[in-house]
Amino acid sequence: MKNTNINTNQLVSIIMPVYNASKYIEEAIESVLSQTYTNWELIAVDDGSTDDSYKKLVSFSNIDRRIKIYKNGKNLGVGKTSNFAVSKAKGKYIARFDSDDIMPEYRIQKQVDFLNKNKEVILVGGQVETIDTRGRKIGDKVFPIKSKDIYEGFFTFMTVQQGASMINTSKLPKDFVWYNDEALTAEEVDLFFRMFKYGKFSNLPETTLFYRQYKGSRSLRDPKLTFFNTYNTRRIATRLYGYKPSIKAKVINLAQFIVVTALPSSLIYPVFTVLRGMVSLKLPSFALYQGRLSFSSRKPL
Repeated sequence: MKNTNINTNQLVSIIMPVYNASKYIEEAIESVLSQTYTNWELIAVDDGSTDDSYKKLVSFSNIDRRIKIYKNGKNLGVGKTSNFAVSKAKGKYIARFDSDDIMPEYRIQKQVDFLNKNKEVILVGGQVETIDTRGRKIGDKVFPIKSKDIYEGFFTFMTVQQGASMINTSKLPKDFVWYNDEALTAEEVDLFFRMFKYGKFSNLPETTLFYRQYKGSRSLRDPKLTFFNTYNTRRIATRLYGYKPSIKAKVINLAQFIVVTALPSSLIYPVFTVLRGMVSLKLPSFALYQGRLSFSSRKPL
């Protein structure tokens, strides 16, 4: 039963780039429709899908006027597609969401409440549960909550999950450029490095995303490309964006580079998954992806 006392004055724009997500997109949108916070708009942009993703988007938009859909004439990539979605957003707060993931029904409400109460924060994320193709829990991606830990850890691992985040756009300059149009993967790394100078980052202690991982998912298609894009962006951040990593972070980052260069692509994700579960959040040695992963079983959602 929905909470009828919720303050719905603040419009939230949920942006969702879509590419060949037909198998999961209905679950993703249903999770948006189930939000206890009701004053939102979902801006879904189909990036030249070759399956029936767009057809399913049209069906949902016919049911709920809060769902706004657009379609690229051809595949333009996640950077350009996300920028277009942002250009259509009308809300002060923008939530990023991927078309193969699921959000818990309280996510938008909790993040809006947090940003309303913490004016110095520009981005709030949360904890993440990883799920498989059938929605069964694989593990937990644990993220630091304090702004200082998020900032200091960002040079060696992703301390916030893009798909679990909400951004207060009122803290950004009017001419702020969001994503690199040419980005094919790890597009959020450069964005977040540039956002640090406009406000603090925080993570909620609650789960704000069920993150689906499977062989064909974008994050796992080419782990070496993802890492080297991230590595190069870190170097740019120290030269151009005023980011100052600690000596320890620089050493860990170099170690990551050596290990990833030496490993075959097929072993990168399994190896880093195991190592990530062995380290603390303050010492994220060799962390490649976001957070730490500890395996457990759960019934389907």
